[in-house]
Amino acid sequence: MASFATPADLGARLGITLTEDEQTRAQTLLDMATGLIRSEARQTISLVEDDVLTRTGSPGALLRLPQRPVVSVASITLDGEALAADTWYRVGDELVRTRGHWGQPQQELVITYDHGYDPVPQEVRVICLEAVVRVWVNPGSVSQEGYGSEQVSYPDAYGLLLLASEREVLRRAIGRGVGTVTLR
Repeated sequence: MASFATPADLGARLGITLTEDEQTRAQTLLDMATGLIRSEARQTISLVEDDVLTRTGSPGALLRLPQRPVVSVASITLDGEALAADTWYRVGDELVRTRGHWGQPQQELVITYDHGYDPVPQEVRVICLEAVVRVWVNPGSVSQEGYGSEQVSYPDAYGLLLLASEREVLRRAIGRGVGTVTLR
């Protein structure tokens, strides 16, 4: 799966032209930052088509899909039988059964759906780049260094991590409120 930014994006952000070796290093760091962001968000974020979710049935009428935003739902089967389109509908990232429920715990529920963003939100791309920039300009993650009488301090000498402010921007950009609704 592609990174949220490219080596060319990083070069533009840094104001430099990357050599071939630097492009390889940049791609590795961008891949790592993308993975870090996905882990933090617990979401793929990028568009994924025909993703297959296999889980046990659920006795409720409401089912929230784990990857968001949900773009479309192609099919739903319960214990190998396709559920007719008139027995369920989608509201945002949730599926609602109009008749019955989503099965029982011993049954297998398989949902094929598209989810994610295309393009990835700009805020996510910026967070990816800024995380890599911090490592690029301070690869040793030193907090302070000196040359003669000169001292330089790096306030964000944390390595390839997301800052609290970046986590908050990420939450606002792709996050969803937490809560459940039970329909009876």
